[in-house]
Amino acid sequence: MIIVKIYGGLGNQLFQYAFVRAISLECNREFGLDISWFDKQIGTTNMNLPDKKEYLLNNFKIIEIYSSPIVSLVIWLISKVTNKIKILNKISKLFLLNKYWPLNISESEYKEYDNHEICRKKLLLLNGYWQNFRYFEKYENIIRKEFTLRHKPTDENEEYLNKILSSNSVSLHFRRGDVLKPYALKIYYICSMDYYLKSISYMSEKVHNPIFFVFSNDIQWVKSNLKISYPAVFIESQGPDYEHFFLMSQCKHNIIANSTFSWWGAWLNKNPDKIVIGPKKWFKDPIKNKVNKDLIPNSWIRI
Repeated sequence: MIIVKIYGGLGNQLFQYAFVRAISLECNREFGLDISWFDKQIGTTNMNLPDKKEYLLNNFKIIEIYSSPIVSLVIWLISKVTNKIKILNKISKLFLLNKYWPLNISESEYKEYDNHEICRKKLLLLNGYWQNFRYFEKYENIIRKEFTLRHKPTDENEEYLNKILSSNSVSLHFRRGDVLKPYALKIYYICSMDYYLKSISYMSEKVHNPIFFVFSNDIQWVKSNLKISYPAVFIESQGPDYEHFFLMSQCKHNIIANSTFSWWGAWLNKNPDKIVIGPKKWFKDPIKNKVNKDLIPNSWIRI
């Protein structure tokens, strides 16, 4: 069994699922989702802590196999103890025991293993964000199929969808809310209004009669601050988040924030001629930028 820890917002959940799904296909192995984090999180409205997140993958046509958190804990503990005790480390690498010895792999450790070694393991725990489209591009068609909604959108969002499908629609995503908290400001750049205006200008030169569909977790702030001379529709429905995400993916072109939420909206966009614009600056930490160097596909434009 290959187990992946699922945590964070919807964009992170999608990356984690896509990664374990690709490995399960590559290894022809069963996989499980450990979603225990959502019961244990201590998120709050406190400005120094993340907001609480909701498990949302069950709204998509994914394979729902859930793993006991006890199994994850056992794998994690064995891996920790093995790494600290030299004799156990040597025993775990013996040919006959190797495939039966549980292994916990973090994102930073993943490149130390080849697929053969990973596929051989009977119990494997994956713990990370896995924000790299190359991890699952081989199985893109399967991932796209499983990341479709199980249910029709609400009537209000259905109206937005009809407008999106009947126009040269461009999604425009402003990430606010949680990313403005002190802990997040140390990690992420905030996309400036200049970034959005340049992106809108570029898109308007390439797309005939564009209509910009504006998404945000603080849509009233955007309405008050975005000065746009092109037709714009502000998505003001109450959600749910996964339906807003679906609407983004149905737009013909996309302007994303440094957000995995709008990243997936753009990636799942099926338009073969789509134009996707993303920010050059994503993380403030150069190490994170290095780890996530394959986050943005080469065909997307960076501004």
